Amino acid sequence: MKNARKFLEKRFDYILSKDIDRLMKEQYHDDVVMLSLDRKIKLEGKSAIKQAFEKFIEDEIESVKVGDVMETEDVIYFSATINRRSGVLHAQEAFYLKEGKIFRQFSHEE
Repeated sequence: MKNARKFLEKRFDYILSKDIDRLMKEQYHDDVVMLSLDRKIKLEGKSAIKQAFEKFIEDEIESVKVGDVMETEDVIYFSATINRRSGVLHAQEAFYLKEGKIFRQFSHEE
């Protein structure tokens, strides 16, 4: 992946504007799987991930600050601080990309 920060900027623009349909269309592979150890969930497919995002944005997101970013040709690994109405969330995520879209997502939040 070239320019992971630009990919993440678009991602958080979609999330902040609550445009989850566009996020799914532009950045998620049809056969995506998301794993989260802290929430102990495994979500398969765009529909399941879309539902999770819709619930996630119910708690108003005020701002996002992307921290460290590492990338290879097909992986983006990053940290972010997300300010929500209910408090601050610190996230670390890794995306394995296929055809330029998120194919596998690994998430940890505190």
